[in-house]
Amino acid sequence: VHPVVRVLWKSVCVNPGITRRMLGVPKPESDTILNVLFHQIAENVDFQVCFYREPNSIAFWDNRVSAVSTQRRVSSVNR
Repeated sequence: VHPVVRVLWKSVCVNPGITRRMLGVPKPESDTILNVLFHQIAENVDFQVCFYREPNSIAFWDNRVSAVSTQRRVSSVNR
């Protein structure tokens, strides 16, 4: 059990692979709210960044309020 709304960081913390329901909320309502939030994370480009690594590039983010995913792309760079 963990909080969905984090007041200190003013954030929402949900993950479709982990979050199953909201305690204290009827199951149908919980499912509806979570599906909206999952959709926002996965589909809303306003909350996404696409970062392509290049020599000397740096990316950083706050793991307390981020959802990270990757997309494979063809690259000639060995890692």
